[in-house]
Amino acid sequence: MFDRTEVYGPLQTYLRRKAQPLFDHFKVITSNWTQKPPRYMDQYNQINAISMACKTGVKGCSELTRMWYRQWMKNPDTNPYGKCFSKPEI
Repeated sequence: MFDRTEVYGPLQTYLRRKAQPLFDHFKVITSNWTQKPPRYMDQYNQINAISMACKTGVKGCSELTRMWYRQWMKNPDTNPYGKCFSKPEI
């Protein structure tokens, strides 16, 4: 809705500044995206942080998701990143 208004650019900049620290936080707690966050809520929040980071143009987000997609397409029967975003085992 805002994409056709004069506030779109400043809003994207504002959201990017909010998303960048979250994206960086999850990069750290997942050891550079190699592990899933330990708690279920962190897993849920990681999905939201990555989504918002990519939507607002956070540096590194698009590259990360493209890398995950290429790795998945090399072996489509196994999605190693699906495990990162699944419900915890109880």
